Amino acid sequence: MNINDWLNKFKYSWENKNIDDVLLLFSANVIYYETPFHKLNGLDEIKKEWLAILDQNEIDLRYSVFSIDDNKYTIQWDLKYFSKDGNQFHFSGVYLIKLNEMGLCDEFRHYCEKDTF
Repeated sequence: MNINDWLNKFKYSWENKNIDDVLLLFSANVIYYETPFHKLNGLDEIKKEWLAILDQNEIDLRYSVFSIDDNKYTIQWDLKYFSKDGNQFHFSGVYLIKLNEMGLCDEFRHYCEKDTF
């Protein structure tokens, strides 16, 4: 799987709130940082973090590949959604992604900032 296929599946799974499909994109031994100082250990912890998407509505995730170095990618992304109580959220940031030979993510680092309306 190439990075564009991976990102399309990531986007589709997130926008459709399918956490199990999101998890299928990661290897069992993935190095996953939700923030620079918050490492998640294992797919069970990653799943707990992803449960937050169940409260997101009208999810709009956009991205572009900024750079490629062999199997390592820098992705610029932008996310907008409404919470279940109707508040709008807007985040923008960067993903650092490393895919293995099977097209699964072996390393995922997430950096973002929240827009304040």
